[in-house]
Amino acid sequence: TVEDCIFQNAYCGLGFSNLNSSVSTFNNFGNISNNHFYNCGTGIYTGFIYLDYEFDFPITGNTFQIDSKISNFGTCYGPMATYYGIYGRQTNFGSAISQNKFVNENYADNFYYTGIFLIYSNADISENTFSDMWQSVGIEQPYSECSIENNNIEVINSQGSQYSAPKQIYIDGIFSPNLYSPVLIYNNTIVNSSPDPFGAGVFDVNGNIAVYVSNSRNVDEKSNN
Repeated sequence: TVEDCIFQNAYCGLGFSNLNSSVSTFNNFGNISNNHFYNCGTGIYTGFIYLDYEFDFPITGNTFQIDSKISNFGTCYGPMATYYGIYGRQTNFGSAISQNKFVNENYADNFYYTGIFLIYSNADISENTFSDMWQSVGIEQPYSECSIENNNIEVINSQGSQYSAPKQIYIDGIFSPNLYSPVLIYNNTIVNSSPDPFGAGVFDVNGNIAVYVSNSRNVDEKSNN
């Protein structure tokens, strides 16, 4: 259990990986809840070497926050293009990622903060709050069914650049068979109150995008506002 902790100015607040093929699950360690990840390069990282590893920590009630005081991790680790609240790679999240707050207060040009990013993974992402993210939820090549439900997303200040526009919910199946994995996008509220609501750049004329889907054939959107 990791509860009521503060992770500040860390390149990665919590990291989980498994290089032992004889262990296929992390499921008896309690919750990750009510923690504050402040100005971390990545708040929580999970990365496994096989696609069937189950990460059964409920991740709930945490705050992921970045502001203008964030450290320059590039001096130690090389340039960072994007910062993350939660980054999951090849992870089967057996419990929901829910009731977390993701807050961006860094409005520098070309600063990219993603709330939850999953690649070769699956998760139930529900009842989270995202404020002023460049990307709230990004899913690439989902391993199996993912759901994005009952989340609140608000864009207050446009986070785009001339090369990349914000995409609040981003789904890309990229390659078969991943483009057939179902992704459910239900009952989310997305509000754009930015003074520059379009935020279009020179090379991305779409501006601020609520839901962007590419190379995916099994995405179901319903009752989003």
